[in-house]
Amino acid sequence: MLEDDIEWIQCLKEALIIKIGYHLRQLFCVILINCNLFSPEELWDKFFGNIYNDLKKQIQDIYKISKLAEDQVTDYGLYLSEKLFLE
Repeated sequence: MLEDDIEWIQCLKEALIIKIGYHLRQLFCVILINCNLFSPEELWDKFFGNIYNDLKKQIQDIYKISKLAEDQVTDYGLYLSEKLFLE
């Protein structure tokens, strides 16, 4: 087991350069499921904003909601992540 998650942090940082939204969520879920993370909560806190940065507009477009609370975006992001975990 790694003593820290530097390898996974670097992986996600590199992915941020070329991937957005759905692909980052997929990668994050793959890391959570298949890698032995030292601190998954810290990885979540560090990359949450990047992994779900496309959701606010997506929710507004799909559900025609003009004003969203951050909690709504977070909840929708967690819902989408759960769907990825179950695939």
